Amino acid sequence: MKKIFLILFSPILIFSIFLIYAIQPSVDEKEFPLHHVIHFQENVIPVPKPTLTLATYNIGYASGEKNNKGAILTKEEVLYNLDKLALAIQKMNPDVIGLQEVDFKSYRSFDINQLLYLNQKLGYPFAAYVVTWNKKYVAWPYWPLALHFRSVVSGQAVLSRYPIEQQELLHFEKPQDNAFWYNWFYLDRIAQKLTLTDGDQKIIAWNVHLEAFKQKTRNEQARILANAIRDLGKGVSQFVLGDFNSVSAYSENLKLEKILKMEEDGEALKIILNTSQLHNAEPLEPVFTMPSWEAIKKIDHILVDDFFTFLEGDNLQLTASDHLPYWASFKKADFSTDGLEIPSRDK
Repeated sequence: MKKIFLILFSPILIFSIFLIYAIQPSVDEKEFPLHHVIHFQENVIPVPKPTLTLATYNIGYASGEKNNKGAILTKEEVLYNLDKLALAIQKMNPDVIGLQEVDFKSYRSFDINQLLYLNQKLGYPFAAYVVTWNKKYVAWPYWPLALHFRSVVSGQAVLSRYPIEQQELLHFEKPQDNAFWYNWFYLDRIAQKLTLTDGDQKIIAWNVHLEAFKQKTRNEQARILANAIRDLGKGVSQFVLGDFNSVSAYSENLKLEKILKMEEDGEALKIILNTSQLHNAEPLEPVFTMPSWEAIKKIDHILVDDFFTFLEGDNLQLTASDHLPYWASFKKADFSTDGLEIPSRDK
């Protein structure tokens, strides 16, 4: 009887022990703060200028075309992709860039803090990050088991030439239709809200990475974000950078079923634009950002309010991530003692 009991319950016991281990955080707050504002350089005051260049880039953990494909990268491949990412950011030369899918200390990318690595090459004086994934074991890709990720600490980050006064976080709920145990291993979705100092003015910068797989959840996150933007009022200048997982433009050479899916996936972005009254900074000719090796859709966006007049925007062609970066430049509104002069968007 005892032998039968052991045969029946040993696998359950082993699995339970493994599960308890797997859901534990890979790092604790003392070892690595889960959100932080970093001043790489102190007392930096940017020279006032009439224009602003912004960029957004989902760097896909520097895994290039192998991202989410169940392939193991070598350290040389990760470093090669990181160097290409740095060169791309250098070429865009943004004043502020929002990064998504950044590894801070992960087995899959050889424990390289990708934020620090990139900034050693780029030299931005200010940064802020938030951890959105902190587990000792991640059951992804689903198969084969040998490719499952071990310790993963990753998230989002912003690099800025403007001083970052503070960071606040907007937490989104995980998909409610997921099994509770599935959500134990599900990515946290958190919007960074940063207060930047531009001379005497304050600018609110958001960096987001919305839900990828559940449309209903993504739309709800979009409503929450849009309401938060709207509630700040028109007296505060704002822009949003990020991977919205929501389509604004797509290739015409697609099958009908794909087109219908693209239209559905565009709903979250429309919710944000309609509620917040922000504008999507895009050129007249469609620009795509995903997948990097054969881009057919744009899900990476830069949204701005009327304090910024869109000048130009484009992507860059490289496969250091499964996304292409998108950048845009703007004319800033003129500030004076008489108040704010908002330039016409028709100029």
